[in-house]
Amino acid sequence: MSMITLSSSRSITPPHSLVARIDAEGRRRQPLLWGAGLAMLALMVPTYAAYLIDDRLLNGINVWTKPLKFEVSIGLFLATLAWLWGYLPETNRKGRLLNGYAVAATIAATFEIAYMILQAGRGVHSHFNDTTALEGAMYSLMGLGSVTMTSMALVLGIALIRHPRRDLSPAFRLSVVLGLVLTFVLGTAAGIAISANGSHWVAAAASDAGGVPIFGWTREGGDLRVGHFFGMHAMQILPLLGLLVAGNRWGRSAVWLGAAALTALTVATTAQALAGQPFLSFLG
Repeated sequence: MSMITLSSSRSITPPHSLVARIDAEGRRRQPLLWGAGLAMLALMVPTYAAYLIDDRLLNGINVWTKPLKFEVSIGLFLATLAWLWGYLPETNRKGRLLNGYAVAATIAATFEIAYMILQAGRGVHSHFNDTTALEGAMYSLMGLGSVTMTSMALVLGIALIRHPRRDLSPAFRLSVVLGLVLTFVLGTAAGIAISANGSHWVAAAASDAGGVPIFGWTREGGDLRVGHFFGMHAMQILPLLGLLVAGNRWGRSAVWLGAAALTALTVATTAQALAGQPFLSFLG
């Protein structure tokens, strides 16, 4: 491995070498999920190009905004699954059931992104669109695909409980398991709330124009995507917390506290949205 040597005899790894090492490790842990995750992120390039040259609007924002957001979200979701897969013992990473579920999750993710890109190109909605029988059926399939993807987190979490790696810190191992399980529980529950409501808006105009920067959450009423965001990112937030407290004797307690806080935040922001109140309304 090439290195840059400093005069003080210390050496650092060049950024391109670090990226290559991370990529190689991700492929070693779970090549299908890792490759699919990177492919989703790579799709951002042509999608962003479409965003720049296509000025059509849907719900007050560019038609390509939604595919862009989902490419980021699903790409990170799949890549995170692949990385956390590596915390299974080597002998338990090749199970047929587990890898079969990974194939199903990858197919579901690919279908969801492909359909959103197709609908964006047509300038029409992908979600909550039952204008035609075909579009209604496709939306139902997207819902099934979403559950397939999120349940992959639960399946992996259960596998990590059944096959713990003894060389991992107890606090970190707990954070990975809780992160995966809560991603399924909280993410799915928040997703069901959105579906039951018929949209992510509550007591607000059906427009994402003027939303919170980057996230796009409405500032005029409730937005159920806020709770969904926090729930779906438990699989990143809690393992990062576990990594920070891994060497402390109170590490497990900190992880449990973090899990409780994240659950409370997800529930509170979902309840806030259902009450028609905007998230961080004090920001104006």
